[in-house]
Amino acid sequence: MKTWANIFPIMLVALAAGCFPESEGQLPNFSLQIPLNQLSGTVNEEGLESWSRWRSLPQEQRSIYELDFLRNNFFLGLHLNCREGDNSFLGTDQMLNVVKDNNGQQYLQIALLVGEGTACRFTSSVYLTAKPDVVELFSGSSQEIPSLLQAGENPVEINASLHPRATAVCTNLAVSGDATYKFGAIDLDEEVMLPAVEAKAEGGKVSFSLPNLPIGRQFVLRKGSSIGGAFVWEETKINFLLTTINGFQEICEL
Repeated sequence: MKTWANIFPIMLVALAAGCFPESEGQLPNFSLQIPLNQLSGTVNEEGLESWSRWRSLPQEQRSIYELDFLRNNFFLGLHLNCREGDNSFLGTDQMLNVVKDNNGQQYLQIALLVGEGTACRFTSSVYLTAKPDVVELFSGSSQEIPSLLQAGENPVEINASLHPRATAVCTNLAVSGDATYKFGAIDLDEEVMLPAVEAKAEGGKVSFSLPNLPIGRQFVLRKGSSIGGAFVWEETKINFLLTTINGFQEICEL
């Protein structure tokens, strides 16, 4: 029999957008758990709190979440797809917990308020940058859930796996001036940019590499620079997907 030790709880204030009744004061009616044993780093309270504050903002006020190796070191993408019924869900005023069972296995547990949905699956993506210069993506899905409202009290588990990684290389990208730029990769399935790198342009061209990007995800390259004293990000037209495990892949036209 499993016993659980609570490591720390995090308050969520609107885990997912969608048309859904006001959930303040209501108890959750569904729970998920994601085993985290394959991650080399540890999900910590500071990273969860930073992500939770960002996720609680209204959709129109949220910018791309920028992962780093300091405070913003955790990101959770969570999605629901039902063949029939409501695909929206909320975590308003409920708790996100990191727990350990009696075998020392760490889990992320999520309490949700769901509607009537049948033949449903949850999918999740967990990004973690808890170790310097190491970006990890842990993603997967649950088994099909016949009925959300009849799933029972036990948490539904996400069967997730760790993505292998590779390095994206950009050689001689044309830019407008010999300044110092920042470059980052945005995951097109989520609202998150992986840790950015700096590179100095010379002769109107700049070269750089983005290490530790997960294999098999669609990215768009983002470029940042100072314009009129203000730092501005802009998306480029460079979309890419890495396929070479532990290798180097050119993403810019030479």
